[in-house]
Amino acid sequence: MPVPKTRRHSLPAGELPETLKRSPEEAQQTFTRALASAVQASGEGDQAVRAAYAELKRTFENAATTGSRNRALRRRTK
Repeated sequence: MPVPKTRRHSLPAGELPETLKRSPEEAQQTFTRALASAVQASGEGDQAVRAAYAELKRTFENAATTGSRNRALRRRTK
């Protein structure tokens, strides 16, 4: 019997992931815009959510990975 496919990253429309709800407003807006663009390009689903997270990761960095004790996201410096 085949295993049913599941969506690991399915999000209700207009809903942010829990981890982003604690992030700065700018990071939330970046994710929302990137997700809308990805959904328009490739449809709803895992691929769109992964693309939005990739854009967020490209734009922001986790402050904890840079030695800060604050575990929030902050904008990357170029």
